Amino acid sequence: MFFILWGQPPNRGMLWGTLACFLWVLPSVLTLVTGDFDTPQEWALLGLTAALTPPLTLPVLWIGLFFFLKRQPRDPNHAVIPWYYDIYVYRILIQVYFGVGFVGAVILLVMSLVQNLQESRLSLDFGVFQRRFNAAISEGIAFNTPWPWVGNLSLLDDWRVTVAWLVVWGALTVAVFRRVRRSLELRRAIGVVVLMLLSMPLHLLLVDALDGVLVNYLAPFSMTRALLSGFSNTIRVVLASVVATTLLGIFLGIGLLSRNYLVRNLALIYTEIFRNTPLLAQIIFIYQAFLILLPPESQGAENSSLSSPDRIGPFRLHEDLYSLNAQGLRYVRVSPTESANWFFLSILVGAVGVWALRRWRLGVADRTGQPARTWALALPLFGLCVGAGWLASGG
Repeated sequence: MFFILWGQPPNRGMLWGTLACFLWVLPSVLTLVTGDFDTPQEWALLGLTAALTPPLTLPVLWIGLFFFLKRQPRDPNHAVIPWYYDIYVYRILIQVYFGVGFVGAVILLVMSLVQNLQESRLSLDFGVFQRRFNAAISEGIAFNTPWPWVGNLSLLDDWRVTVAWLVVWGALTVAVFRRVRRSLELRRAIGVVVLMLLSMPLHLLLVDALDGVLVNYLAPFSMTRALLSGFSNTIRVVLASVVATTLLGIFLGIGLLSRNYLVRNLALIYTEIFRNTPLLAQIIFIYQAFLILLPPESQGAENSSLSSPDRIGPFRLHEDLYSLNAQGLRYVRVSPTESANWFFLSILVGAVGVWALRRWRLGVADRTGQPARTWALALPLFGLCVGAGWLASGG
């Protein structure tokens, strides 16, 4: 068919290519007709063979064309490279080989995994995340209390959620329009925006479907809630460690460069000790030292923990601002009330106002050459917004 479309008579290249294609396809056809496919591996192997048949047959045909086609002398002014000599065609063919082989290998591995799990009477699903976690986690996100928003997730139940959703999707639509307008015509950019706006009702269905799935996975005492608690604890430890180690490294670096004999040698001793000892030995040593130095956990009426003072001079503090013992450090947790939403909103408005004021002042400075003085205006503006939010929340 290629030679008919190309307008050339058949030659030995076409004959060799046709024979190779027939010999390659014949085993697959015979296997499909006479074989008995009982296992997923056999079906996957047959599918992989059928998928590899066309790309593996074409090179034989191309080799025949390369060696047996009559080569015409090329005009240097009008040199047209045939497709079977074009390097770009070979690049695409190599990518097709790799893609088909990779997809076929993944399918074969997945089918083998499914069969092995079925033989072991195991299921390949995410049901393990719905199981009960039979251990206590005292830190991080509480996994034994229900979340009120699970099962009640809807974009239309709360007007604040609806407004936030409309603002976010509208801002994303404007950003996409400005991005697409640079490379497409105006009408096509408007078409993209219309499609994004028409897709907004689909968000309601997607959120409702997601809410129905999350009910089973985010139930109290589930494995998913335990994983979320572990993730939150890990993030807290990482952030605290990054901040603490950064400050410690800065002070140690300054100490090593100090001219004071005592400061420089103390920093050197600390650095050499912690650099040349295993981390596990340091952890065990510090843990045992805390158990020895700190008082044990409070038992009954006896309170031997190191707690915060009630008063410092004329200032009265919280009675239990912190409590330190061998079991850990306990401190007061700040719980926002319903009126705190106005305070958080004022912080957000103040941050946006500071950003807009900074851009405006920088533009004025570029046009006039006068100092911008952004902080002199931004700090009062931010303080005014935060103060208004504090008063609106009830002080």
